[in-house]
Parts: sequence; C-alpha cells; structure tokens
Amino acid sequence: MKKRRELSPAELEIAQRAMAHFQRCKKDNGLTQSKLADAVGMSQSAIGQYLNGEIPFNLPALILLAKEFGCTLQDLDPDCEHILPITPEEKALIAAYRDMTGRHDEASKKALLQVAELSPAYRVTLEHTAKTTPSD
Repeated sequence: MKKRRELSPAELEIAQRAMAHFQRCKKDNGLTQSKLADAVGMSQSAIGQYLNGEIPFNLPALILLAKEFGCTLQDLDPDCEHILPITPEEKALIAAYRDMTGRHDEASKKALLQVAELSPAYRVTLEHTAKTTPSD
C-alpha cells in the first residue's frame, strides 16, 4: 500500500481549525462525523480523515464544512489565498460586497445574489443543498 505524503504545517493547521469547529458543533448541537458526512455528501471516513489531518482539504470540502459549521472559509484557513488566489480586482469586489452587506435594501440583496450565482464555489454549495434538501 502506498504511503500518503505528510501534510504541510499549513494543511495541519487547517485540519486543527476544522476539528475545533467540529468539536464546538458536537458540543453545542450534537453533531457527529456521520451526521456531518450526510449533510455534506461525503463518507464518514473522508470526514474523519480530513478532521484528523490524514488527508489535505480541497476547496469544495472546505466550503461545505464552513457552511455546516456556520463559519467562513477564512475561519478554517486564514491564508486561503494559497488555495484560491485573490486578484486586486477580486479584493475590490470583496470590499464592495462588504459595503453592500451592511445594507438591508432589496436591490443590494438581489445584486449580491446575482453575482454569487456566477461563483463556482456558490454553485458547489447550491448543488450540494439541492441534493440534501428534501423537496416539498
């Protein structure tokens, strides 16, 4: 059997942060690895390997876990630019987004949703939500 490579210190820190969020959710809401796996559409084994630092997180997994933990991607990986480089144009968009999120008018909300729908990360989250949300 091929031995897995060791995770880098940065990858281990991400796993430790994810585990801390998981432990908080476990304590506060009774979350288990099995429930988390079902919620994000992964196997319990994969969840355990991610949380225990046995395999490195990929971006879709980080996004899904952040959503389930009720935190941001940056909460799990403060240096997420190494996963998803941010261009100067994107930084300007982030600043505009942060400005708009403070507003409560419908036009701002609609504009933010239209932009979000163009995002691959948003599509991953939507696809997962569609699979796991019971239909009426």
